[in-house]
Amino acid sequence: MKEQSKGYRQLLSDEEELNNLCRVIRNYVNGWRWEECDRLIPKYMGLYPDSAVPHNLMGIVLEKRGRHTDAMKHFRAACALDASYAPASFNMALYSAFEKERSAEPAYDEQDCAGRRKIESDDFFV
Repeated sequence: MKEQSKGYRQLLSDEEELNNLCRVIRNYVNGWRWEECDRLIPKYMGLYPDSAVPHNLMGIVLEKRGRHTDAMKHFRAACALDASYAPASFNMALYSAFEKERSAEPAYDEQDCAGRRKIESDDFFV
């Protein structure tokens, strides 16, 4: 039982760490602090190799810098790691849409997906 409790605490700690990463990267992107993003996100990819979060964040950074193909690779990697991670699916749909909503902001975390229009498959180009 003690081991289960320790595992649960670690899981919460990891979740808090990744949520903090989302906040930090959002601030870096808003400030166009690309070097910090390039330094921090790969570090978290190494620390959390099974997490979709760092790949989603890298996708956002790359898309904001005009590297669409590379961004989509990271969104797909995030979806492959966790198909239920809504921000990666949202961002992949957002940036793949034929009629891109120029004012739409990317989803950095799960809270960013709440209350937003679900992008349908009809919005994609093939």
